[in-house]
Amino acid sequence: MFDFERAHREIAAPLYRGLPKRVRNLVARVDQECAELGQNSNLDMPWPAAVGLREAFEQLDTNTLAHASQVVHEYGHWGSYSCLQENGTYWKFAHYCDQVLRSRLGVSQRLHQPGVSFGIHRGELRVYYASRNYWSNQCLGSASAGLFTAAQKSWAGCYGIEQFESALKKFQAAHPCGNLSDYGA
Repeated sequence: MFDFERAHREIAAPLYRGLPKRVRNLVARVDQECAELGQNSNLDMPWPAAVGLREAFEQLDTNTLAHASQVVHEYGHWGSYSCLQENGTYWKFAHYCDQVLRSRLGVSQRLHQPGVSFGIHRGELRVYYASRNYWSNQCLGSASAGLFTAAQKSWAGCYGIEQFESALKKFQAAHPCGNLSDYGA
């Protein structure tokens, strides 16, 4: 059984404290400026009317965005007493990171279309496979342009679940995920 309290204490909290100060300041801005905002019907987060929040996210490099999305989300999600839970700050912050990453890397968020597609969720590049009777998603690793390019090549021309799973095994052997989502699995 997953021990949320231990994961928060031993993994997420030290990683959160290790984030650059400008990232932690950005978390505080999301907490203050986005407290009343909720998800849109397409599950994205609207940007607040306050000027400059999106620009502040866009100033972060891709690796920092992906890492911060993972760390802040798990810090808030795993910590039952986290100050980031009251306004949903942890998941809102992760959404904003992911929206910027998707835009930057050219990853569309069409997860339930038939066949293979890619998405970014909590800073992780994910591969999805959908058919009429089956749906699967797997973490490929921390979102980056290089990983996305490698993933696109690995699944080019992939049809059917057998080809999907074969490509997944080969990709995972060459690119182990190693993200926070692996903790306790």
